[in-house]
This record gives sequence, C-alpha cells and structure tokens, in this order.
Amino acid sequence: MTSTTSESVQGAPVDLIGGHYRVVRTLGKGGMGTVYEAENTWTKRHVAVKVMRPEVARDGELASRFMQEARATARLAHPNIIDVLDMGQDKELGALYIVEEFLSGHDLRVHMNVVGKIAPREALEIILPVMEALTEAHAHGIVHRDLKPDNIFLAETSRGIVPTLIDFGVAKIAPSESGEASLKTRAGMLMGTPSYMSPEQGRGEATLDGRADVWSLGVVLYEMLSGTRPHDALTPVGLIAQIIYQDPKPLAEVAPELPAGLSDAVMGALQRDITRRYPTMQAFHDALKSCDLDRGAVSSAPRVDPPEESAVVLPTHRSWRSAWLALIAALGLGGALLLATLMRGGEPRDDPPSRPAATATALPPVPISPPQVAPPPVAPQPVAPVRVSAAPTAPPPRPAAVVTTRRAPPRAARARPASSVTVEAPPPRASEVTTGVPVIE
Repeated sequence: MTSTTSESVQGAPVDLIGGHYRVVRTLGKGGMGTVYEAENTWTKRHVAVKVMRPEVARDGELASRFMQEARATARLAHPNIIDVLDMGQDKELGALYIVEEFLSGHDLRVHMNVVGKIAPREALEIILPVMEALTEAHAHGIVHRDLKPDNIFLAETSRGIVPTLIDFGVAKIAPSESGEASLKTRAGMLMGTPSYMSPEQGRGEATLDGRADVWSLGVVLYEMLSGTRPHDALTPVGLIAQIIYQDPKPLAEVAPELPAGLSDAVMGALQRDITRRYPTMQAFHDALKSCDLDRGAVSSAPRVDPPEESAVVLPTHRSWRSAWLALIAALGLGGALLLATLMRGGEPRDDPPSRPAATATALPPVPISPPQVAPPPVAPQPVAPVRVSAAPTAPPPRPAAVVTTRRAPPRAARARPASSVTVEAPPPRASEVTTGVPVIE
C-alpha cells in the first residue's frame, strides 16, 4: 500500500497499523509516541490511532501502564470523554497502539488564543460537562493528572460543540481498578504540566486523588475567565515552587468585572491546603452551577457617597438681578455722600443748561455724626436712570442717610439731614438711553 505520511517507526514507513488501520496523516507527536489519523479498512470509519514508540514499549512497566490506562478509559462510557474503540500491538512494527474516535474541531487552547478571555456563561458551558466527565472518571478510581486547555477538545458534531476530555496518557489508576500499586512513577517521566499541577503533584506525592484534578481544572477556569494563570515564573522549577509555597492572586482582583460568587467558587478550588479545597469534583461542579451570574462584580474600591444637592447652590437669574440692584443702589448712595462731603460749605448751583443730567449740590453744614446704620435694602425692580437734585430748604436732622428712587414726575423732596441727598428718577426723555446704570455728574 502507498503511504500517505512520511512518518516511520524504526525507519519503516507507517502505512498500516494493526492490519486494518490505514494511516492518513500525522496529528501529533510526543515523548511516548505519535498520534495518527487513520481509516479502518473494514468499516471505512476515520479514527485516531495513538502508537507507542517501540523503544518505550520495550519497558515492561511503561507498556503495562499504557495498556492499563487504555482499558480503564474504555470503561468510561461518557459523552464528554473520548471513546476508546480498540487496542493492540502491531507485530510488524513491534509497537503498542490505542484506537480512539476521531474528533473534528479544535482544542480549548486554540479557542482561547483566538477569543482571549471567555465570558462567564460560555466558560461554564464548556467546563461543566468536563467536570461531569471527571466525576465519572473519579468514581472509577481514575485521576487524569494532566488537565489543561490542550486536553479539552471542542468537538464539532451534528448536535453542536461538545466539550470532550482527551488524553489519559498520564492518568493515575487506582489499585482497585488495575493493581497499579506495583507501578511507581519513574524519574524523568512527565506526570503533568507544571502550570496546571497541584501543590501535591509538585511535591511528588504518590497518594493523589481527585482533588488534584480539582486544582488543575480550577487553574483552567481561572485562565479562561481572566486571560492569565494564577502562577507564573520563568522556569518550571520556579513555577512549581510558587505553586507549592504561594497562594494564587485572588481572581476578584485580576478580573474585578466577574460576578462575586463565581470568583469565590473558582478560588475554592485553588486552596493550597488540600483539606480546604473542594473534596470532590462534584462539589466544585455544584458550587459553579449555583453561581448567580447576574449579580454584581466584586469591587475593592471604597464607597464614595455623592455630594448633597444643597452643598452648592448656583444663583438664579432673578437673584443675580437683585444683587446687581442692591450694588447699584449702594454705589449711588456712596457717590452722593462723597460729593456732599467734598462740596460742603458752598452755594447751591443751578443745573447746567447743556446737559439734562443730574447735578450734585452741597448743602449748608449741619453738625451731625457720621451715619452708623447701613442703608435699608432696596426692593428688586427695574433700574431707571438716576439723577441727583438739590433740596430747596435745609431739612431737619434724621438718624441716617437714605436714598429714595421714584418714577413719578418731579416734586418737592422730603426733608433730609444736612448731609443727605435726594435721589429722584424723572420720566425718561426721548434722547436718553436706559442702561440700568446710574449716572452721576
């Protein structure tokens, strides 16, 4: 048969595996072996064939682990776990192989690289079915030990996108399932990915249980929601040291826009103390499912009450007008008093014939004390041009100077103290322009 791939095992081209799996293309390669897309020559179904490298298969312990893990996975009949269809050893190649269903789509890592952070609802739609699959695996004594976005496949099916858990290549099988007590972890074997390892995995503990997967899936969800991992270092050794000795940064600080309950639920899976972590994957699943995604996000910023509306009152148009009227009246009074003081002792003058403007006249001196009382407030009203006219006779003394503004025709002014002046407003003439500002000559 003609090979459609350039891959080879022990230098021989790989055309047919197990007698009836024709190789189509290479899907991936790893330290333990290679994964191919192949076609079953009998059924014409496309499958994925994982072939263990012959030099690795010669290690009896590793070969036993490979086959035991394949048998355990085959017993996990769950819609969100990849289906193992066949297994065996190719006599010509001398290699062990596992046949799995062929999935179309892409893994979660590719999806995250495209979209970045994933919205909470979409993240839970992906992760909750995977947690249900892991609950099933844990019930059979299988701990995945290598949970990461690369091993969560988003399979495209006629039913839509189906999150599928793949690659149980480094899974831990409970002794009750396979007698794994004699299979010890060997130095240099990859038993997980450092970024997603639990603290107990980083310490090399042999007695792992499902809580290691709880931690790893918590890291995956943390990364999905925030776009970053809870620990980061330049080297794998430094990274594992951080995981063992440093608490992860709270998700609420990294992604404060997330609902409070969701952030707390994720952090419950990332407790370094295993006794404080969720005891089972089902407990983690239930905590996430009960989150209210419509609740507000956590905020560490202090609350700032808005200022009271009465703290600052802007003046209205009417209040500004009243203030200007009061100011104009005060200036008119002050100018009149100043002119009266400077011209005290002189003779009254007639109005100049050239201008119909008001004139200031000095009144006979009268010994009185300077006024001590502020002028009374002037009621708000439109301002007319102001003129100052002389009083005809010396008025009797009064306690304070006042200003009187009238619109009526000129008539005799009321009696005022010697230092007082009378302010009158004659009817406007056709040649005058009313500006609202007093004119004092």
